[in-house]
Amino acid sequence: MIGFYDYAVIAVFLAFMVGIGVYFRNVCKNTSDFLRGGGSMSWYLSGASNFMVTFSAWTFVGCAGKIYKTGTLLVMLFAFNAAAYLLIALFFAHRFRRMRVITPIDAVRRRFGKGSEQVYAWYNTIISFIFGGLGLYTLSIFLSPILGLSVNASIWIMGLIITFLAVTGGSWAVAASDFVQALIVMSITIVAAVLVLQMPEVGGLAGFFEKIPSYHFNWSETLSPQIVVCWLIAIFLNQIFSAINLTAGASRFLFVKSDRDARKSALLVAAGFIVGPLFWFIPPMAASFVIPDIATEFPYLPNPEEASYVAICMRVFPAGLTGLLACGIFAATMSSVNTSLNQISGITGRNIYLALIRPQAGDRELLLFARIATVVLGVLMILLGIWFSVVSKLPLFELTLLLAGLISIPLTMPLVLGIFVRKTPQWAAWSTILVGLLAAYLVKYHLPMQTIAGWMGISHPLTQQESGDLQFALMIFLVSGISCVWFLGSRFFAGKIGPQREKEVAEFFQDMETPVLPDSDEHENTDGMQYRMLGILSLAYGFVTLLGVLIPNPPGGRACFAVIGGVAVVIGALLYYNYRRMIRYEK
Repeated sequence: MIGFYDYAVIAVFLAFMVGIGVYFRNVCKNTSDFLRGGGSMSWYLSGASNFMVTFSAWTFVGCAGKIYKTGTLLVMLFAFNAAAYLLIALFFAHRFRRMRVITPIDAVRRRFGKGSEQVYAWYNTIISFIFGGLGLYTLSIFLSPILGLSVNASIWIMGLIITFLAVTGGSWAVAASDFVQALIVMSITIVAAVLVLQMPEVGGLAGFFEKIPSYHFNWSETLSPQIVVCWLIAIFLNQIFSAINLTAGASRFLFVKSDRDARKSALLVAAGFIVGPLFWFIPPMAASFVIPDIATEFPYLPNPEEASYVAICMRVFPAGLTGLLACGIFAATMSSVNTSLNQISGITGRNIYLALIRPQAGDRELLLFARIATVVLGVLMILLGIWFSVVSKLPLFELTLLLAGLISIPLTMPLVLGIFVRKTPQWAAWSTILVGLLAAYLVKYHLPMQTIAGWMGISHPLTQQESGDLQFALMIFLVSGISCVWFLGSRFFAGKIGPQREKEVAEFFQDMETPVLPDSDEHENTDGMQYRMLGILSLAYGFVTLLGVLIPNPPGGRACFAVIGGVAVVIGALLYYNYRRMIRYEK
């Protein structure tokens, strides 16, 4: 449980987040502004937002639980994320920006036609909705032991705040909050790692490596080597497919103003996934030997190891800092759920309402519809999060990966292959989804894991973890493989494409080869506005955080607030200085 100062920090932070929505309420003048920032964001804003979208409270709950049990095996997950974004920076980020669309489903229509647009609009909405609800549920597991609230109460409170931010300021408010939240998450997790290493039970970096259980490095102690290899290959493929596709992957680069900004945005995300895990892994790994009986501390959680990060941090944090940690983790989840809400409202507005119900709707009507849809979907997402809290028995790590393999991979494969294979019939995409879903169902419910393990040379009965990891690997291998065969096989029927559809596809790929320049008339010049607004927000957050030095803590505790607030103040000052310099130059 936390004290008065922690609650005060959380209250100030939540008010700050609400204020961001109010601050940006007049920036969105049309649907392009509301859904993708008018395609005029700079690389540092887009990159920070992209980085925050790629992880959430799941990193500090489900992933922390997996680290607590298996150790450094999860390093590879983040290493593969970094590799995927390096690949995007080199070959794909600029091409995604060049698609010149407002929503990612617009790209599906241009590439595969109106039929596939509707399939992906509905399917993508459902998937984003599911993962948004899962994000709220994950966040509640993290916050409920800190705040002393029930899981359902946490879901309602956080869900309503997230919905308010998304509906008032649109993509600009979401991206700006992501930028500030990136400062929170990176600074608080670095401080957390340092404080945990200073614990007497840990004994610094040398003691940390000395006391870590051997299976944290020797993965074969708890998992069969064959399963480890299969799982690593599957994780690599999953991260690549998730990053390089025409919807989820491409959507992160529709915001930026140019090819160059798209590449730099991807590089910033890759750097985050190289640096961040070096600090994120320390608390849950230390908890594995500092709190080996964690189940006795959290008997009400179905998977108590998922509280390992917060449990060990609460032992070392000074007054107020646990509240700031809660803010950081809330910030991480707010980013992914906000983005899901923003994308869903855009898809339902442009690709369902406009395409099927009101083709004559003007931009003002679409903007109003997007805001109303955000509110309705936000409430429904909250209810879904509560449903997850009632029915979910799986650990969050396994649950997230299972959903990815079961429903995301069938959706993603045509969008990956469609970037490289041009000549396909109109039904190639949606038919591949159906085939992939059937394959996923068969893997999930009809493949005998123990028998397959025997074929791999594993003679002992599979543990629950081994069975889940093997099932996930087979899901990725078989679903992606079968989907590839079906999609590529459809090329034999590509001759039936009509001339109009063939022309649309050719124009789509031609656009992907046509650069978008920084001074292009395809977007407004908003550099000054971004420098000013982000500078002011960062300075405000930094100075408010610096007030934490007044909390009656030992010198080390006060220093923590000074470091975290100081980082935000320095970055905010640099941004605002650039704004003032730009104003002087224009004069």
